[in-house]
Amino acid sequence: AVKAAVPDYSAVVSWNICSMRTLCREPLNGQPLRALATTYKPGVIFLSETKLQQQHVTDYANLLHDLGYRYSYWHCSVARKGYR
Repeated sequence: AVKAAVPDYSAVVSWNICSMRTLCREPLNGQPLRALATTYKPGVIFLSETKLQQQHVTDYANLLHDLGYRYSYWHCSVARKGYR
């Protein structure tokens, strides 16, 4: 189990992810995001994924919650599947 990082509220990280789904499924299982959170301990993480779909938000929110981030905001494509 990954130990939740104690966030440094002065640190902010922004990451334009090409595919959250690839990041969170086998074989990566969210490891790059876990490494980012435990190494840098940012207070805020901005993730940008242009093809985010509502059906996948729960998995990503749970991963962030497990890393110690209790709050998240998501905006998903509704006009055209796969785009904001």
